[in-house]
Amino acid sequence: MKTRLDSHFLFRKIIYNTCFEELSLGKVLMDKKSILLKNFATGAIIFAVIFEILFFVIYSTDLKSYSFWLLIGALFSLITYIISMTSSVTASGNYIKTEYPYYIKHMEYKKLSYEISVLKAIRINKLSNLIYKKKLNKNILDTYISYFDEKSESIKSKNWLPISFFTVFSLPIWNAFVNKIIQSIIKQKDWVLTIIFFVALLIFVVLIFALRTILTSILFKKAEKYRQLNELLKIIKESID
Repeated sequence: MKTRLDSHFLFRKIIYNTCFEELSLGKVLMDKKSILLKNFATGAIIFAVIFEILFFVIYSTDLKSYSFWLLIGALFSLITYIISMTSSVTASGNYIKTEYPYYIKHMEYKKLSYEISVLKAIRINKLSNLIYKKKLNKNILDTYISYFDEKSESIKSKNWLPISFFTVFSLPIWNAFVNKIIQSIIKQKDWVLTIIFFVALLIFVVLIFALRTILTSILFKKAEKYRQLNELLKIIKESID
């Protein structure tokens, strides 16, 4: 015999699956062209990271080696990533205008970000209908919000541990590489080598920001989904009399 607790457990699962399976970013906002370009951009950023790491490894041992070709490879891959992501976002925007003309008013037209506001509006509309049919009140929605919030925080607490370990072990290695290169450049007194080094550092900083976004989406994917779902539920709760 199904209890009220079982019923709420199943409904929480239904609204989660509705948001992130039935109404996922790829299924709602992206056509085949947009998805292909996004995958190409992901490949480009991976190659950029590989080229950049190899550059610093080789450059730290021999400043006058041909490692600058690796730097050019990293720069080219980074430019390819930016162009591919911009093209993917543009293709997604065109797809929305064709498939969801009603939601065009929610578009923000950002160059490197998909129209999450459109996706949010579509999800709110769908979830509102489900909640209305289920006849849930504000108090029940509060319990759902608390449940998803606890799940999100639990995942964040667990997944910060490997990031902390990686940071502790990688920073000394990175500092050793950079210090070795700087000392060698000072001895050489070569402006060309100095410029190459600072260009490499600039690319590295840009890659760090890109990687941060990618790693966050991987390690905290489930936690971010719970957070997004809570945000939607809070908006819906305010519309309930």
